[in-house]
Amino acid sequence: MRKEIILNGKWTFHKGDIAEPMSQDKGFIYTQSKTERKRSGPAAYNYPDTPDSYVGGMLSPEKWEWIDLPHDYVVYQDNYETENCALGYLHYDNAWYRKHFNVPEGCENKRVLL
Repeated sequence: MRKEIILNGKWTFHKGDIAEPMSQDKGFIYTQSKTERKRSGPAAYNYPDTPDSYVGGMLSPEKWEWIDLPHDYVVYQDNYETENCALGYLHYDNAWYRKHFNVPEGCENKRVLL
């Protein structure tokens, strides 16, 4: 039986990059570099996702804005003549969207699509 769960509500948003601390251990990073694109930071597969565990609390919810999807942060900016006219004179910067959710009970050994 097909079940659809809407995930559009209660996302967190952060405009701009999140600084990643540079690793001092080149040996470990180099030997694992071909298995995963990012070894640290919010783009990594296995990073500790608790507010106090990464870059001095940069992932703390107080520093993020609560939003609902759809959301386009670019349209809330002012226009700048120095930016590309084909992009609406808007500055395109990196941004992060995060959503935490729990998989419902009974989904073991079932196909789940996001």
